[in-house]
Amino acid sequence: MQNPLGFAHSPEPPEPTDEALVRFVFRDGQNLLVDPEQPDRLLVATAFADCPSVPLGCLGGRACLAVEAPADAATPDGLGFLALRSLYGGMDEALRNLAGGGFQLLHWQRTHRFCGVCGTATEPKRPRVASMTGSTSNVSPSMTRGSRAT
Repeated sequence: MQNPLGFAHSPEPPEPTDEALVRFVFRDGQNLLVDPEQPDRLLVATAFADCPSVPLGCLGGRACLAVEAPADAATPDGLGFLALRSLYGGMDEALRNLAGGGFQLLHWQRTHRFCGVCGTATEPKRPRVASMTGSTSNVSPSMTRGSRAT
């Protein structure tokens, strides 16, 4: 199937100094930071560079991250946090699906910080999107990573 966005999946984290780095920033659940006038506009959102993130891949040659902003994060001027579901019909479907996949990965990362078998804190296992404990070698793969961004 043709990828309409020119998206290439990659679990490798991009260079944090990349000035063209695209951030899909979420706050308070599924509220995505967008330009309400142009929801398809890709945001660099450097104010959220130090927030927890998950690498998504490259979109049109630009590295992308899904980012989880704190609940009290200020909204940058001219932008707004809108419910992802409310963007249905107002945002390119493939772009919205990519953002939704990023949200799922952030949720998985947040809810799999500890091993469900032994309770030990997990650590990221690269290059796959998985978490692994050091004590029992239990691996918890992300089930959403296999989904395609179309």
